[in-house]
Amino acid sequence: HGPGHAPFPLTGFAAERRVWPMEMDGMVADSVVGDTRGASGEALRTALLALEGVGVSFGKLRAVRDVSFTLRAGSLLGLIGPNGSGKTTMLRAIASLQRITAGRIFALGERVVPGAEEAARLIGFTPDVPPLYDGLTVRQFLEFIAAGYGITPENTGPTIDFWLEKVWLTEKATQKIRGLSRGMKQRLGIARTLMPNPQIILLDLNLPDMHGYDVLK
Repeated sequence: HGPGHAPFPLTGFAAERRVWPMEMDGMVADSVVGDTRGASGEALRTALLALEGVGVSFGKLRAVRDVSFTLRAGSLLGLIGPNGSGKTTMLRAIASLQRITAGRIFALGERVVPGAEEAARLIGFTPDVPPLYDGLTVRQFLEFIAAGYGITPENTGPTIDFWLEKVWLTEKATQKIRGLSRGMKQRLGIARTLMPNPQIILLDLNLPDMHGYDVLK
């Protein structure tokens, strides 16, 4: 699946959806989504997410090479590929957790670079292994996250209850995180990502580790 290949759709989603196949030749990602190659000007300022010539290198190793695309609000994009094809590196770059070595990234017109708080507030990222505190209960952990994002005390309880219900963890609210299954921990990581109401949601999930029903839901 090289540059210029038409993306093929996911199924079961109402939003615009695309699957972006990553290159199969080791650590290089060189595919293009849609018909935008080198977004600029108005596209960079108005797109939900815009990448222009993005690259990430670690010494001589090119993990991501010359990636350009734009996404509109309501889009759903999937990245698929083998281990080492650059998927996680690119998601970390979009989340401002990985410094890029070439190109530019914009989220709703804000430049995405490590330390850019305005852009970071627009983006929620769930890694494959969510950073959790095993000694806390599920509710205590989400209370900690709410305080970090400035959610008011009067809104913290209802917000936590809402997301616990959405990820089917209401009955686990008082359980220590260390006692949760891997799939439950991933769902808690998703709740942690969605609590601040980000405009862009990035999920780096290993679907085989989640129950089939969870994946469908």
